[in-house]
Amino acid sequence: MYWLKSMLLAMAFAGEITLPAFEFTQLNGDKLTQENLTKNQPVLVFYYDPFCDHCNEQAKLIQADFDRFTNYTLIWVSWGEEAEAANFQSKYFDGKDNVLFAIDSEFNFDAWFGYSEVPTTYVFDNNWVQISKFDKEVSVDELLGGL
Repeated sequence: MYWLKSMLLAMAFAGEITLPAFEFTQLNGDKLTQENLTKNQPVLVFYYDPFCDHCNEQAKLIQADFDRFTNYTLIWVSWGEEAEAANFQSKYFDGKDNVLFAIDSEFNFDAWFGYSEVPTTYVFDNNWVQISKFDKEVSVDELLGGL
């Protein structure tokens, strides 16, 4: 029983997980960091592969209900080729200014966000505190549930 109490205390004092400092390359060649993000706005970070069926399904779910995402910043990060990421962007989010696409050419995503497989989504509130993480495609209601 002592180990359970110790574990619960450790979890209670572990602190908040916040949006990490990161630097990715956007499809237009510009750097994407926290400095580029709108302050006091929730951020959803999607680690994806343009050829992943679940990633495409997640994008379709968001696209179909995009009006609910206008006050959020959505960042889609892939390690793949820019051309495939650009095709994915134009297919689902063409002309959406609050949706950013970036390439993790240095493979630093795991170092900054923790081990992730596609699709993984990190949801941060307007103070950039992580409120959820999903290792699968989820409904829009689940994505926005804690916000």
